[in-house]
This record gives sequence, C-alpha cells and structure tokens, in this order.
Amino acid sequence: MPCACVFSFFVVFYSENKVSLHYNSLRVTPPIIYDNMKRKLSLTIMLILLAVTLKGQVFINEIMQSNIDCIMDDLNDFPDSWVEVYNGTSSVINLADYKLGENSSAAEAWQLPNKRIEPKQYAIIYCDKVASGLHTHFRLESGKGGEVYLFKGNNVIDYVTGIKKQPAPNIAYGRERNTDGMPSEKWVYFCEATPGAQNTSAVASDILGEPVFSDEGRVSETKQNIKLTLSLPSGSPLGTHIRYTLDGTEPTAS
Repeated sequence: MPCACVFSFFVVFYSENKVSLHYNSLRVTPPIIYDNMKRKLSLTIMLILLAVTLKGQVFINEIMQSNIDCIMDDLNDFPDSWVEVYNGTSSVINLADYKLGENSSAAEAWQLPNKRIEPKQYAIIYCDKVASGLHTHFRLESGKGGEVYLFKGNNVIDYVTGIKKQPAPNIAYGRERNTDGMPSEKWVYFCEATPGAQNTSAVASDILGEPVFSDEGRVSETKQNIKLTLSLPSGSPLGTHIRYTLDGTEPTAS
C-alpha cells in the first residue's frame, strides 16, 4: 500500500512587538521641564487626534491577499482575495458612496454597490475580478508592493501601501486593536483571520518564510527509511524555533 507521512509546521516568533510610552520623573531645570511638558502635550494631542480620526470614519480594517478556503462569498465560491471595511462612525453609511481600488486613481476604482452598513459594523468586499456588486474588477496583489485604497466620492479616505508578499494562503493582515478595543494605526499579521468581526486573535509583526527541507516531499509505494533535516528560513530572528508533528495535528510550543 502507498505510504505517506504528513508533516505540519508551526514557527513561533518571539519579539517585542508591543509599543508602550513611559515617562520618568526627572530633576531638571525649569527651561527643560517646560520643553518636556510641551513635548508631552504635543504627543498627547497627536494620539488623541489619531484615535478620534479612526473612531469617526470608514476605513480598511483587514485584508487577505490569497484566500483559499478562509471565507466563502455570496456566489458559493472562495474569492481570490478580500478587504474588510469598518464603519467607525455613529451613523448608518451606504457603500454606494464609496469606491475601492488597487491604486490612488478614483477613476480606476471599483464603485461599491447600494448596501447599508450599520454603525460599528463590517462589510466584506470580494476582490476576485468578477466585477459585480461586492465583487471588484481586480485582485489584491499577493506579491510585494501591493496597495489598496478606499475612496469616498473621488477622495482617498484610507489606504494600505507597501504590502509585503503573502508568505502563505489564508493569512490575514489588519489593524491591531487598542486597549479600548478600537482598531489602531498599527498593521499586523493575525494568527487567525476575523472577517466580518473584531480583530481579536494573536498577532505577529512579521511572517517567517517556510522551513527548509533537506529532501523533497513525495509519495512512496514501498516502505523507506527517510532522514529529514529542517532548517530555519533565511532572515529568521534570534529565538525562532521549529515545532512539528508526524500525524497532521497542529504542533504546540512544547
């Protein structure tokens, strides 16, 4: 009988990917205290304005460049890619007032259909070249340098640029949540996609490449002894580990 071993891999990346701001009490002369106070005030105002801007607008919240079987669309198919839009306002919006594009030209963007989105709710736009309703006439670029723009009328109101090459299918990229539960300006990769819902899963600031196998995968009709060596992909940060199983189950940290 044919004999095959199934390997699954889980790469854990430990890093300081949380940003915190701390201020220490210092004994300094009055001019320096005054200057430090101005800097604190400026930073506080900037952070408040950023939070108000996100809470009071419609914006791109999550994307997936290569959707294999993460979500199924209204055509009972798996769209090539998708964009999640979030209504951060306190009013109902109509997607007919908005467009979605793969560059900064409103004239080339896809006109979204007549669809009401309640306050603090989500809409999924299917980027699959179907060119009908919620299905755009373009796909998200899964290679390096991809972009996606959200327009209201002819004005850009949100965008994501410099999107890296997606290392594997079904990997979501989106806004990390603030401590108050609201989306932030920081974009991260999610260990689990959350289309149509709040971004809540564990995050990583970057995605590692695939482990390097010493031998190519194959199916054998006879029993064989196989010696397999695994190496970390190029560019892996210090502290990266490979965990694997031989029965197709997801590995754990131990």
